[in-house]
Amino acid sequence: MELWHEEQAPDRQIEKDLGLVDGRAIWRKPFLHDYLTGIRMLLGTTADEEDSGLTKARDEAKKNMAKAAEKLGANAVLAYHYMFVRLGLMTMEVRCFGRAVKLI
Repeated sequence: MELWHEEQAPDRQIEKDLGLVDGRAIWRKPFLHDYLTGIRMLLGTTADEEDSGLTKARDEAKKNMAKAAEKLGANAVLAYHYMFVRLGLMTMEVRCFGRAVKLI
């Protein structure tokens, strides 16, 4: 499965356009996260686990998008993007969507 941020794959032609596909992942902050983050900020450290949690959710959403494209018979996804939606105080949905195509 080829994944491209661009609208066209370089030096490749589209045989068939299979439409929009998306993948989703949910990320939840640990319960005491905000409290512990406040303490870390006072100590001058960063909240690396929040960044790594969002990165894992983003990667999972991209993988789910690729699986959805494969089910349609695609061998590539073009022009894929991410969207982050806050679902609540401590929950976020990460969506990855793009155009599933069959490349020659």
